[in-house]
Amino acid sequence: MREAALLSMAEKVRSRTLEALRSVPEEQADVIPAGSGFRNNLRWQAGHILYTQEVLTRKFAGIPIEFGDDWKRWFGRGSSPADWTTEPPSYAGLLERLASQPARIRESLAGRLDERLDRPFLDNETVGEVFLFSLYHEGIHTGHIAALRKLVL
Repeated sequence: MREAALLSMAEKVRSRTLEALRSVPEEQADVIPAGSGFRNNLRWQAGHILYTQEVLTRKFAGIPIEFGDDWKRWFGRGSSPADWTTEPPSYAGLLERLASQPARIRESLAGRLDERLDRPFLDNETVGEVFLFSLYHEGIHTGHIAALRKLVL
C-alpha cells in the first residue's frame, strides 16, 4: 500500500469533514431534529468520527488508545446524546482534535501500514486496510453530517 497516498487521502477526507462541521454554529451542534429519524446530533457525529478513527488506527496497530472510558459512552457505536450522563467535550474542542488527528495518525502509523493484524477485522488483514476502512466509515458519517446540516441550518 502506498503510504503517502493513503495518508494524503486521509487528510483530504478530514478536511472535507471539518469544512462541513465548521459551517455549523456551536449552538446548533446539539440539535437533533424532531421527526428526522436521527438519534444523534452534529456534536455526536464529530466525536464519533474522532473516537472511532482513534480506536481503528491505534488499537489494531497495538498503540494505546488515549481516550478514556467516557469517550466510548459518549461516542462509541450505539451511543446517543440521549444517554449522556456527563458533559462530553465541547463542539469546538472536538473540531480542534479532529483537525490535529491526521498528523498524529501519520506519526504513529509511519512505516506500519503493511503490518498484519493478529486477527482480521471485517476482512481487513493489515493496519493499512483497517485505516482505509476508517476513511470509508468517516465518509458515511460525513454524509450524515450533510443531512443534519440541512435540517438544523
